[in-house]
Amino acid sequence: MTEKEKMLRHMLYDANYDEELFRERIAAKELCHRFNLLSPSDTQGQRDILRQLLGKTGEHFTITAPFWCDYGCNIELGRNFYANHNLVILDCAKVRFGDNVFIAPNCGFYTAGHPIDAERRNKGLEYAYPITVGDNVWIGGGVQVMPGVTIGSNVVIGAGSVVVKNIPDNSVAVGNPCRVIAPLRTLTGTPALTGRICMKRLFEHTLNTRPILENSLRFIRSDVPTQVSAAEKDRLAAHNITTIVDLRSAAECAKAPSPLMDDARFTYLCRPVTVGNAVPETADDVSRLYIAMVDGALRRTIDTIWNAKTNVLYFCSAGKDRTGVVSAILLHKSGMSREYIVADYMKTASNLKAFLESYAREHPGIRLDVIMPHERYMEEFLAWLAAQKI
Repeated sequence: MTEKEKMLRHMLYDANYDEELFRERIAAKELCHRFNLLSPSDTQGQRDILRQLLGKTGEHFTITAPFWCDYGCNIELGRNFYANHNLVILDCAKVRFGDNVFIAPNCGFYTAGHPIDAERRNKGLEYAYPITVGDNVWIGGGVQVMPGVTIGSNVVIGAGSVVVKNIPDNSVAVGNPCRVIAPLRTLTGTPALTGRICMKRLFEHTLNTRPILENSLRFIRSDVPTQVSAAEKDRLAAHNITTIVDLRSAAECAKAPSPLMDDARFTYLCRPVTVGNAVPETADDVSRLYIAMVDGALRRTIDTIWNAKTNVLYFCSAGKDRTGVVSAILLHKSGMSREYIVADYMKTASNLKAFLESYAREHPGIRLDVIMPHERYMEEFLAWLAAQKI
């Protein structure tokens, strides 16, 4: 396998001393040099060089000199692309931009990374992970985007941000590290996402069904939908919510099966959380139980949900603890703030208040303060989660 093949497969490769890669980088930088020396008024000459240099260009694109890249052939531009001065793209892996992307001055997109240990790094070894930017994205001045990051559609990245994790659709994100600070809405105040549906009406007979990301149907949490009408199934399918992840045990599924299990339009995945279907004895046990849930099986479940090709509906019995832990991890991976994650968790307390109060009255041995969501429980779990690699 050649070093170039290793590079394109995101393996460690010899970046500095391989002759093939060296020649390709020099050829690309010669084109960048020619581009940067052109008169600003020679827009046709600039576009001609960029078409020769880049892997793909859409209709209407502008890059304002100076511009530098490593190979050029791994860069793909959508329609209506604009980048201001001093754009740097280290395209050792693919860097794809969607339609209507605007990039302010002094921004960098770096697919290249180096081993942490000096011995391998000093041998010239590095790796490259692709970067993807969706449609309708504005990236502020001085933003740096790291290897492997995906920035969704309808996104604004604030100036000076360092983007190290994926940014979801329909969001405003800023900071180092870059985190989502608000959902993105249009000037009229309506959601930027088209095709939004009211989650409170998705299922008539559930209490705690809702998307965890505002203005996005990517991840939807719920208590178990045991009664689902034909119209509700059609609504799910119409909005591409067709990956269903059931977090309950086999015994729970047998006791209260979901009608979604037998509909061929849905991919129904049973992914039981092996810890967490018992009621904690004390309030001090709640966050410890949440942490114990995060075993190898749950990590694989998170990967399944995160990498699903469709929107995902996931649930446990009440949609409270197991679903709450999964939601917190997904929001953490999405770059959402601690305050946002806790607020999402506390919506369950409001949605299930009457149900949980009734349950505690019917079961005198169970304390309401233990089964009712409290900010403290999620705060303690997030403090642990911050140190994990998930």
